[in-house]
Amino acid sequence: MSVSYIATIEARGDAEAIEELFAAEAKEAKSDRSRYTVAVKGGACVFSVAARDSVALRATLTGITKLLTVYERSKGIEADDDG
Repeated sequence: MSVSYIATIEARGDAEAIEELFAAEAKEAKSDRSRYTVAVKGGACVFSVAARDSVALRATLTGITKLLTVYERSKGIEADDDG
């Protein structure tokens, strides 16, 4: 795949839990137009995205941020249940 775009996202917080959440997703998310890896570095969960075109980049970033939103909301539900 010829890469035209590269993006990096750092998610701070419970980096290990976020990485675990994305581990299976990252293996299946590779396509001929985009791919990403996820790793814990320096207390952050780092997503490295490579895409052939801007549409593929946007789609991959949207997928990542949607799953991060679900994670955040589930953490909020847990906090409500504890209180």
